[in-house]
Amino acid sequence: WEGLMEQYNPAYRREMRQCDSKFLSPDDCKPLELVSRLDFAHEVHIPTPEAIVDVSLTYSYVQNVLDESQRTHFVFELRELLGRHLKWGPCTIPMIARLYLLRKPS
Repeated sequence: WEGLMEQYNPAYRREMRQCDSKFLSPDDCKPLELVSRLDFAHEVHIPTPEAIVDVSLTYSYVQNVLDESQRTHFVFELRELLGRHLKWGPCTIPMIARLYLLRKPS
C-alpha cells in the first residue's frame, strides 16, 4: 500500500507519520511545542479488502493531494494489489496509534 501511495503522492513518506513533520526541527516556526509522544501498538480487523479501499480514501494525503482521476487510478491499482495479496478475504492489519502532548510555546 505504501509503495503505491508513494507513486501517487511523492510527498508521502512511509518512515514518518505525516503529522511528525511538524516537529522536525527546532528552527521551524511551530505554533505548538511537542512535550511528549507515546506509541500504542494495536491491530485493526478488516472484514474485507474493500474496507481498506474505503478507509484509504479518507486519508488527507489521498483526499488533499490526488485529483479525481488520480484517485480513480489509485483505487483501481489498490484493488489489484489487495486482490493479489489478500485474496479478498478478511485480514488483520498491525497499526501504531500515536498520542502527542503539545503545549503552546511561552
